[in-house]
Amino acid sequence: MLTRRTHVVPHARVQSLQLHQGVWQQRLGLADLHVDSPPGPVKVRLRHRDAAEGRALLDRENAVSRRARRPQGSWSPLTG
Repeated sequence: MLTRRTHVVPHARVQSLQLHQGVWQQRLGLADLHVDSPPGPVKVRLRHRDAAEGRALLDRENAVSRRARRPQGSWSPLTG
């Protein structure tokens, strides 16, 4: 039986992102994306995604979470 679970973590609370590939995942071109946030009931992991999609999600979430942590109205030459 297949199930789908949805977990929500506010972008500003994301502490780190990791892309993992096991031996079989490498052979199949897959990867897992782990989202680390402060302790709580939620552990987010996107499993068995296409490796290119996982990398794109990692890059996008890095940018979004960085913007979410920035105070409103602040400007940085690195982020625009």
